[in-house]
Amino acid sequence: METLRYLRFLAVWWWLILASVLVAAGTSYYTNSQLPRIHQSRTTLFEGKSQRSSNADSYHHYYRANVENIKKSARDRRRQRADAAPAAH
Repeated sequence: METLRYLRFLAVWWWLILASVLVAAGTSYYTNSQLPRIHQSRTTLFEGKSQRSSNADSYHHYYRANVENIKKSARDRRRQRADAAPAAH
């Protein structure tokens, strides 16, 4: 019986559901067409020697520097939380 009610509802209001979908799709298309075209990618190709060789490339240094920065900021956040937490009695 419940299924029949849902089918009747869809039979009466199908046009409103379709119109809503079309308006949403059109709005999304228009909004995305107005955005600037920006694309960025980065690729590193390792060829020949092992990555563990002493001849490290700039990406390796960049990666190591960022890992150190992430670890440092995590330590700083932990310290701030510890300082802000009330002392337990």
